Amino acid sequence: MLQLSSKLPLMEAAATPGGVPFAFASGLAVHNNTVVITYGAGHRDVRALVMTLDRLDEMFACSVYVNE
Repeated sequence: MLQLSSKLPLMEAAATPGGVPFAFASGLAVHNNTVVITYGAGHRDVRALVMTLDRLDEMFACSVYVNE
């Protein structure tokens, strides 16, 4: 792993009533300057996060590459 981004702004959902809400990324597509990240929320919802490639790059600004 070379870099980590800041936390993706995914909408979480609980798998069961009163359960802990969560979301997990499941796919990635890039077309021109548009990025689509598909994800699941709470084992019941399928969602997509759409952003520009520039915005995704900004999310990695907090990351530092360490060469060991």
